[in-house]
Amino acid sequence: AEPVTDALIAEVIDFHRANGSPACHIKISPQELPPDWDAIVARYGLTRGGVTAKFAGEADEVKPAATDLRVGPVEADRLDEWAALVWELFDVPDPNFVAVTAAAARQPDFQSFAAWDGSRMVAVASVLTHGETAHLHSAATRASHRRRGVQAGRCADQPDGRLRRAGRR
Repeated sequence: AEPVTDALIAEVIDFHRANGSPACHIKISPQELPPDWDAIVARYGLTRGGVTAKFAGEADEVKPAATDLRVGPVEADRLDEWAALVWELFDVPDPNFVAVTAAAARQPDFQSFAAWDGSRMVAVASVLTHGETAHLHSAATRASHRRRGVQAGRCADQPDGRLRRAGRR
């Protein structure tokens, strides 16, 4: 992997500006930040966003969790609502990100999930499968509904078994 440098950040920002991107998220693991990161942040006017955590492991290791909320796949006619909530929960209410995420969610290897409290969508997540690999992402829950088993329940006991079928990771 390429080290994070002022030149690399400049290249990423220049690329997005040249292509008319209205916003850009740069995700860097804390241990990869260079010693001059504060100066880079100041030079380019970067702002800190939300924290993201990634984990890897065997699908069979995920243990089910109970929840009192309804959890299931998102119907095609609610994918725009789902995508908007993904970015709202990640504090990025940008319609460009919403449009791209909704379009991706309509692809065959992509399955969107949500949790509902009554008719209100309160949590989101998705699984992208490729062969024997499943990538769980876009998982977020409204603050008012956290610690109720939504994400663990979704990971371990998907209605279509996609994670289990995808295999080992």
